Amino acid sequence: MTRKCKVAFAFMLLMSCRKAGMFSDCSDDLIWEGMSPDRKYVLSVVERNCGATTDYSTLVSLRSADQPLSLERQKWVHSLKGRRYVEAQWTGARSVGVRHEPADVFANQKRWKDVDIVYSVVSNPDH
Repeated sequence: MTRKCKVAFAFMLLMSCRKAGMFSDCSDDLIWEGMSPDRKYVLSVVERNCGATTDYSTLVSLRSADQPLSLERQKWVHSLKGRRYVEAQWTGARSVGVRHEPADVFANQKRWKDVDIVYSVVSNPDH
């Protein structure tokens, strides 16, 4: 099995265990959130900490504006290993731009509902 395949398998196993409620010691911090220009959707960046034996994750999500942010049930469109610089912004009513520093990427959706998502990796982020 290749390294990439092993990492994908480990991530899927971790997400399955999380959905089954086996990990309850994670904490999530909302880093940034912004509404689409037409106020239909919300874009969020979250940092997840699951304790000393597990690395942080930096997560990006999209949801309908009428839905509350539910970190336990949230669907992530972008997931990075570690504490990473992430800049997410609305570039139009139906388009999002996500910039981040180099990292292992676990989820990388290019489209969510009717929203296009464009990613770029920046070597020296200006933060």
